Amino acid sequence: MFLTYDDEADALYVYVQGLPGGKGQVARSEILQAGPTADLDVEGRLLGLEVLGASHGVHFGDVVERFGLDAGWNERLRSIERMRFTPSIRAVTPD
Repeated sequence: MFLTYDDEADALYVYVQGLPGGKGQVARSEILQAGPTADLDVEGRLLGLEVLGASHGVHFGDVVERFGLDAGWNERLRSIERMRFTPSIRAVTPD
């Protein structure tokens, strides 16, 4: 499992198939009821999951069952749900 967190955008990405820049091109994205956006290849296989606003909590719902991931993914995703993400705060000075 590989994940990235962009603290400026408060966005988390979980790579399900391979690593960034690996094989598998995103053909479509689907917003899931639990909150993340699923990136799918042309055959409907799950490539990755994007969570916007990760600092407010991460929930993957039934992703493992829905996309037929092996049972090990259930614990991996639950461990990510227990993580805390903190966005960066920038000081803004008036002009």
